[in-house]
Parts: sequence; C-alpha cells; structure tokens
Amino acid sequence: MINSKELNQINKRLRNYDSKREILIKKSRDVLRLSKEIIFGLHRGSSVDSKIKSIKKEVKKLNIENEGSYKIAIQEYVEALAFHKFVNTKKLLSLEEVKVPDTLYLLGIMDLSGEIFRYAMNSAIKGDYKIPVVCLEFLDSLYGNLLKFDIRRSELRRKFDSIKYDLQKLENLVLNLKLKNGD
Repeated sequence: MINSKELNQINKRLRNYDSKREILIKKSRDVLRLSKEIIFGLHRGSSVDSKIKSIKKEVKKLNIENEGSYKIAIQEYVEALAFHKFVNTKKLLSLEEVKVPDTLYLLGIMDLSGEIFRYAMNSAIKGDYKIPVVCLEFLDSLYGNLLKFDIRRSELRRKFDSIKYDLQKLENLVLNLKLKNGD
C-alpha cells in the first residue's frame, strides 16, 4: 500500500540536501563578508590581496547553484573582483577570470556601477579630478556595451537601469568639476 522504503529514501535525500544547503548558506555569508571587506578596503586604499586569495578559495567551495544565497554570493564576488580590477587596471573583469554563470557575471558587473560612482566621488573629494573622468569613460563604455543586450529579466533589468542612473550622476559630477576648475 505505502512504499515506506521509497519515502525513507526521499527523506534521506531531502535531509542530505538540507544539510548541504545550510553549509552553503554559511559559506555564502563568508563570501559576502569578504566581498564587502574587499570593496571597503579598495575605497580606502588598503591592500586586499590576501582577501582576494581567501574569497577565491571560498567561492570554489560553493555549490547548489539554484540556491538564492549562492547567487547573491557569486554576484558580490564578481562585483568585488571587478572593482579590484578596475581600481588597479581601469579594465573590466572578464568572465574567464571568474568562471561563473553568464547571468551571475552580468549581475555582478552591473552592480559595479555604484562602486565606480563612489570611487569617483571619493577621488574628487581628495582632489583627484582625473579619476572621475576615467570612471565616466569606463561606465559609459560598459553601459553602451550592455545596451546591445535584450535585457528582459526583472533583476537584470533593474540593475541595468541603475547603471543609467549612476552614469547620469557621474556625468553631473564630472561636469561640475570641469565648471569649477574652468576646464
């Protein structure tokens, strides 16, 4: 009448999945924390090399790609490494450098615009007016390249739209700096 053996197997698989999920959630929090520490350190000019090594090790431990905590952690990971690459080379982190799913890569680099604007603003406050111009050129290029995508998914769309607003704020910042300095 009831296949108890089959139900017990299902129960065992679900418990195993839940156990792995709990580990994933903890490791995802570790990646999120490291991502934020990397970005915070970069904004303050601190060395983040050891944190970059740590975060790469932690990301390799993540699995269960359909879990929300995995997706959020990978997006933050991409954003942190992309910001690190931008600060050091003024170039965009490639998908090959992080080897993550396409959508998570796009979400991570789309989040980058907020950090780029903040970096430009902090540089201007410190009296470095060249960095905001470099940031504007970079963000303008990123936005122009992403315009070629047919972005319909709500999360991608929302983050893509935020690039447009960050770009507008950056344009205003650079314009005000040029007007102030007579350039």
